Amino acid sequence: MLLINDLRKLSESEFECTGALEGDSIAFKISVEQSEPLLRSMSLSGLSGADILRLTNALEYRSFAKLFWSVVDGEAVAFPLIVESDWIVK
Repeated sequence: MLLINDLRKLSESEFECTGALEGDSIAFKISVEQSEPLLRSMSLSGLSGADILRLTNALEYRSFAKLFWSVVDGEAVAFPLIVESDWIVK
């Protein structure tokens, strides 16, 4: 389970996220880069290598990424928020 307590904008290209992943507290920064008009990327910092792997390999990560980009694009989101996987498991 991925819980986002807060996701706030620090600058035009940097955000800070706090929450919990599988019951463990996490806090990290997300940097946004835009090398071309329609090409954006994000990078995570402030987490151990193991925690980055846990987060990026979590089933909820894809939903988190969609949530993050909607916040970057100006959508208002109320926190805290439980991020649920949008993968369909059969």
